[in-house]
Amino acid sequence: MRRFLSLGLAFVAVLALVALLPRGCQRARERVMLALIHDSERPVDIADGDPVAFRFRPTPVRVLALIDLHSAASTTERVSFLPPPGSDRYAWAVAVCPTWSSRCLDATPTLSLAEVTYGEVPEGLQQIEPVGGPPASLQEGHLYGLALIGEKLFALTVFYRDGDGIHVMEGRRFAESVIRGERRAVHRFVRRP
Repeated sequence: MRRFLSLGLAFVAVLALVALLPRGCQRARERVMLALIHDSERPVDIADGDPVAFRFRPTPVRVLALIDLHSAASTTERVSFLPPPGSDRYAWAVAVCPTWSSRCLDATPTLSLAEVTYGEVPEGLQQIEPVGGPPASLQEGHLYGLALIGEKLFALTVFYRDGDGIHVMEGRRFAESVIRGERRAVHRFVRRP
């Protein structure tokens, strides 16, 4: 049961090391993070509607989060793939526990999910972000990431919606672009012709 805590701590450690260590070590840590995202990747079908719905193969999760990643397309600031609890970067998050408590998340079994609708809390999960109210509507043209977090799992799918529908980018491709400083790929994705 400590795997969620271990995964979370490993992920936070990777991000911290990426920011603090010399360039060679930073590259090794980035490869570890990319490997986790690559190994966890799964197809996600995103149904355009109000609200947006997500469908994927049954996946054991402890946390499902919709993260605001728009800064990756609009600036060169650091992108947090897993923001700290309470961050305004969370559009919405649900979990097997009522808070981000690693003790609770480690002790509570995963829940298998195959679909979720934005803002509708699936049975067996509890809303942890935003605290105390419904999530805001998703903004048109705004970049979001759907993160599925479980044991040895950090699946990420990046998308935005505009008048032409839903546009999806693989989490691996997004993470590689951001980590390698090649944000032009993210810019081109968001500013499609």
